[in-house]
Amino acid sequence: YSGFPLSVKRLRVWREWRRGALESVLGRCSRHLRITKQADPRGAIRPPRPRLPAMRVVGLMSGTSADGIDAALVEWPATGEARPFKLLAYQETPHSEALQAAIHRLAAGELPGQAVLEEQIRLDRVLGDAFAEAVLPLVAEAGVPLDSIDGVASHGQTIAHHPQRGGTLQIGCPARIAERLERPVIADFRRRDCALDGEGE
Repeated sequence: YSGFPLSVKRLRVWREWRRGALESVLGRCSRHLRITKQADPRGAIRPPRPRLPAMRVVGLMSGTSADGIDAALVEWPATGEARPFKLLAYQETPHSEALQAAIHRLAAGELPGQAVLEEQIRLDRVLGDAFAEAVLPLVAEAGVPLDSIDGVASHGQTIAHHPQRGGTLQIGCPARIAERLERPVIADFRRRDCALDGEGE
């Protein structure tokens, strides 16, 4: 849950959806899971409850100041719970002044109409490559191989955010990150939040 206002009914629906989505994923990955039987308090045997394996995930973030990339490598134990987790490494990679200025120009709508989409595509590529490059020294600092990373979660660089219109837009091509690192990439968090009637937080 990301903190956006929810009624009790909507929060209950959201939690049920999240639980169903997780169970669907776990079902497809059952060969990697440890299954244990649990007794129901009334004496019946409940269905086995799957446990997630230990996971290492890199998180990437570039805020509206567009001054650089924050990268963190986090490890979760094999409990299936969000906490506790262990921070293995953290680094900040600054953007050049030219890149920062280009992001701000695009986000502020300062470009002529015919140049907007071309510059958006260019920066989407440039930032995707920059996000990927930020991962390499991070895992080196942690002393873990790149192929031990289970996933890369990339927030992207926000260039437009209008939740009142039901949308938000981030750049930093996830496909380029995945191709460069050869690891699974999770992205579009804010858009998914908007799709759930949230504020994209």
